[in-house]
Amino acid sequence: MPSPFPGMDPYLESHWPDVQTSLVTTVADRLNRDLPDDLVARAGERDAVEGDGDDQYVLREPMLERWVRIIEFRDDRLITAVEFVSPATKQGKGLEAFVAAREEMLSKGVNVVEIDLTRSGDWKRLMRPHDCPPAAVTPYRVLIRGAREAGVVSLYPIRLCDPLPVIPIPLRRDENPALLRLGELLRIAYDTRRYGRTLDYTQAPIPPLEGEDADWADQLLREAGRRK
Repeated sequence: MPSPFPGMDPYLESHWPDVQTSLVTTVADRLNRDLPDDLVARAGERDAVEGDGDDQYVLREPMLERWVRIIEFRDDRLITAVEFVSPATKQGKGLEAFVAAREEMLSKGVNVVEIDLTRSGDWKRLMRPHDCPPAAVTPYRVLIRGAREAGVVSLYPIRLCDPLPVIPIPLRRDENPALLRLGELLRIAYDTRRYGRTLDYTQAPIPPLEGEDADWADQLLREAGRRK
């Protein structure tokens, strides 16, 4: 049974470590269909740094954070990092470690793509030194920091009611970007992990939705027959 949500399903956020693992694997597989012959996408792992904030909805993270590395395999040079941001990377020590790693990659000419599909944590701090325009404040977002243009960030705001976008993944100078269809990737994770059988849509998601998003989701779930 497919997710009733047209884009990001907020009920997946409380299962983020598993969702992240599925997305990383699928993204690497998809990219390897389209990358130039001398590039390869691989799943990367690094030790997780658990946040130390007071957010009662912050999830306990796995021992490892998983991400996608696009490398020039002849010399193992990192070209692009694709990150599926965890709640722990948006607060406290986790955020500090994430930003430090990102700045090091950017200083070496690596493109960094941040796909943020969780609402816990301080996403505004993660965006620094850039500020989000008020009209672009949404629950989810994608930021692309390209090595070609230092200090320039492309922002893809994602509302709860929006389908997930197709995003360009920057590669080397003068190369066309690879395209990621986030909606397709999330549907694969939802189906292969059998979330349609296990998520309880009669309860509020964690963290709970608020305001117009909560009202919209309640109506959506009632119309889909997932809530009375």
